[in-house]
Order: sequence, then structure tokens, then C-alpha cells
Amino acid sequence: MALLRWGICGSGRICHDFSLALQAGKDRHCLQAVAARNLERAREFAKMHNISTAYGDYKQLAEDIAVDIVYIGVIHPHHFETTKLFLNAGKHVLCEKPLTLSSKETTTLCELAKKNNVFLAEGLWSRYFPIYKRIRQIIDDNQIGDVQTVAANFCSNVTEVEWIRDPSLGGGALYALGVYTIQFALWIYHNFGYKLNDISSVGALNPSTKVDETTVVTMKFADSKLAVLTSSTSSILSNTAVVSGTLGCLTVEKFWCPTKLVVNGKEEIYNLPDIKDINLTGKGGFNCTNSAGFIYEADAVRTAINAGLKETAEVPWSQTIAISEIVDTVLKQVGYRSGTL
Repeated sequence: MALLRWGICGSGRICHDFSLALQAGKDRHCLQAVAARNLERAREFAKMHNISTAYGDYKQLAEDIAVDIVYIGVIHPHHFETTKLFLNAGKHVLCEKPLTLSSKETTTLCELAKKNNVFLAEGLWSRYFPIYKRIRQIIDDNQIGDVQTVAANFCSNVTEVEWIRDPSLGGGALYALGVYTIQFALWIYHNFGYKLNDISSVGALNPSTKVDETTVVTMKFADSKLAVLTSSTSSILSNTAVVSGTLGCLTVEKFWCPTKLVVNGKEEIYNLPDIKDINLTGKGGFNCTNSAGFIYEADAVRTAINAGLKETAEVPWSQTIAISEIVDTVLKQVGYRSGTL
């Protein structure tokens, strides 16, 4: 199969990590072009990652016939318009989470991708890690019995980060961290046919900006299956996900990018892809935990596109829309202030 030719939209930390991870799949992926709002930054990024073409305008990237797919890593409020630009240009798109800041916008983008017959995926990279497939196998094999509860925590004191405090930039705990807890609960329950029946949320808001600093979400699914999800940008907690069943439990450490799983007390380790062939000289390494795992996502996207699919099995549009609808509900319940809700 031919190389998948990537355009990178953005030049920040997450775009750096994604581009670096692609080097582990040089026989499958090619960094073709990069665009940033500032041409000089785009050129610096291109030089660092050995990308031949740099643009100072997203529209130029959209018009580049040598680009098959665009990875979007710009700030949250720009996801909707930027994704729309590339979809209308006939480009496949992988956009970082959250795809948009409202379920209405998310649905619009999915409909647009369908209309234009192009691929679209929200960048919920977690679901492509091997441990997620292993979790499904464990539950299918009844190793922990009938699942009763899911508990997931993602908390980190990052209140000093400016955009986290700013609702106009899509800040707050739920958008930044809580989306990962929600997708995990849906991965467990929706994939086994349990319908979500009720959501109840409480949150602690920043007194001045009214973004959520801590949010606790309780979700009730069919057959009284429960999920309790905590996200916080102002506190520190053990960032694990626990799935409890009638015969045992499994614990996933760093469940948003996991390499360690404990099943009924037995530890399982899943090493990240080998990055020994990645040239880190002058690149400073990865910014975020386990970013080498981005290659799992990129490979799944390539497989789907080569098969003529417009979405991945791991993150179908129906799940992206469902997650977005849940986020809308939770933020309204906790009183989050945002122009998109």
C-alpha cells in the first residue's frame, strides 16, 4: 500500500509529538506539508521534522494536491472551522479531541464528511492502544464477570496554563481531561450494548472565568450499570480507570495512553512502539506522556482509508457525536460559561 501523505495543521506541542511519532512508520506514512498561522513558525517546524513544504495559511495546505490527510492540532475553538475547511477541500481529516465544542458542530462535521465522501476521525488516540483491545477480550472472556461499575480519574494541577482557565479558548477540566474519562466509560458499556439512561454532574467552577476546574460525572446505563468519572485541572489524583465486575476487576494506569494493565491482581505490560530509529537530534523529544503511541492511531487511520472507509471502527462518528452530546449535558449541569453551548 502507498504511503499516506500527511499535512500538519498547527505547529504546537501536540503537532510536534504526532509528527515525531510518525517517524516510527516511515514505510507507511509521509510528512508532506505543514501550515501555521505564522509562516516563520511553519518553516521552523518543517525544518525540525524534515518536511519539504511550509505554509503560512491553512487554505494553502487545503489546496495542496500532494496531501492526502490533514492532522489538526490547533486550539479547541478553531477545530470546527479548520476541519470544515479541509473537508470542503476534499481532504481526509484527523482532528484532535474535542472535535468541536458542541454536539451541533460535531454533527455538522460528520454530515459534511459524509456529503463530501471523505474520512473524518476525532483524535481519541487512547482507543488505538493495544490495551483497549485487550480490555474487550478480558470482558468477552468473562475474566472479571458481569461488569457493574467503571471509575475513571484524570486529574492534574495545570491551572497555570492560560488556555485551561479561558472559556473562549475551550478551557476547563472536561474539555481538557474529562473527555478521556467519558470515552472510556462508553468504550466499556456501549460496545457491549448498554444504553446510557441518565447523567448527573457536579462541578467546581473557577470563580472568575466560570470554567470547570473539577467535574464529577455519574452515568447510569441499562441494567443499573454505573460509571463515576472525575476530571480536574486544579488537583492531583491517581489517574487510573477501574472496571469492576462480579468476579474481579481490571485497573488501567494512564488509561488515556496505557501501557500497563492489572487484571485480577496480575500485571500485564504493553511496550510502546520502538522509537530507536527516530532521529531526535534537535527535536527535543516528546512533550507528552507516551506520545510514541500516536503511531497506533495513524496506522488505524491509514488502514481505514486504504479500505475505503470514512471512519474507524475504534472511533466511529456515532461515538464522537455521543461523547459530544454528553459533554454538552455535563457542562450545562455544572454551569460552564461558553458561547458554544
